[in-house]
Order: sequence, then C-alpha cells, then structure tokens
Amino acid sequence: MKLAFKICIVGDPGVGKTSLILRYIENKFKENYIPTLGVEFLTKKIMVKDVETSLIIWDIGGQHKWQTKLHLYLQGADGAIIIFDLTRRNTFANLENWITNIKKISGDVPYLMVGNKKDLVEDRNVELDEAIAFSKTKDGYPVLETSAKTGDTVNSMFHKIAENVIIHKAKKQANLPEI
Repeated sequence: MKLAFKICIVGDPGVGKTSLILRYIENKFKENYIPTLGVEFLTKKIMVKDVETSLIIWDIGGQHKWQTKLHLYLQGADGAIIIFDLTRRNTFANLENWITNIKKISGDVPYLMVGNKKDLVEDRNVELDEAIAFSKTKDGYPVLETSAKTGDTVNSMFHKIAENVIIHKAKKQANLPEI
C-alpha cells in the first residue's frame, strides 16, 4: 500500500515556512528572504510505519493578499503545520487565527504548531512551555521547535505530521488514499 497526503504549511510572513521546506527537501538554507507568491507545491516520499508515504507539501504564502485565497489552498488538506517565529511574539499570537482557518476550511485535521528560529537564542521571545500551554487549550496537538538554518528537528516535524495524519485517519476509520 502507498499513501499520499496533502500537508499545508501556513503561518505569518517571514516565519520560515519556505526555508523549512527547502531544508527538508534539499537540505539547504538560504539567508535571503523571498516571500512565497500564492502557493508552491513540493513532494517527498518517506516511510511511515513501514508504509511508503508521499507528502504533497503546499507552501502557502503568509502575506495578507493571499489570505483571500486561503480557502482554495487549505481545502482538502489531510494535515497542516503552523509555523511561528520564536523571536516574534506577534506570530505566536496569530496561531489562534491560523487554527481557526484550518478548522473552518479543512475541518477536523491534525496539525502541528512549530516555533522556528530556535537557533536565535538571544532574540527568543516565546518559550516552549508557553506554546505547550497554549496547545493544551486547543486540541493538544504537538508543539515543536526547529531551526531551518541548522536543520534541527526539521525531518522529525514532517515525519510527525505524517504519523498524526495516519493515526487520525485510522481513528476515523476512513479509507486511506492510495496512490
């Protein structure tokens, strides 16, 4: 059996969504910031619980002008990763809006909350305990910290969302999409 899941990566502008995907797919990091225009798609095959799984990763631009099309991008998502910047508290505060949009458009799908830029220790403005406490007031989905620059936790972040989607679908006794 082979599985395929649509995973949407969302978050405010400049939190590192594209950088995390680039680190995951190509194991590269670019210092310069280039905003995503609309949405970009990438695919990666991984093994999850001995099952070949294709992650179809949707890199969704965080700028306000793309918010009007968010319903098109999130529709049919199997899971989501919400990225916030550990050095910018406002991106953490906006998690609530991202979760609301995901639930409204994608329905009951698993998601992760991921604090990026863990390597910028001196500039940190959000602590892990605080993010975990926030998660408990929502659906209790995992909170991770990562760094696109160093690659810390990047692979496990994508593996974790794939596992959560499989578990979620199994609990719902839904047919898993075969490819």
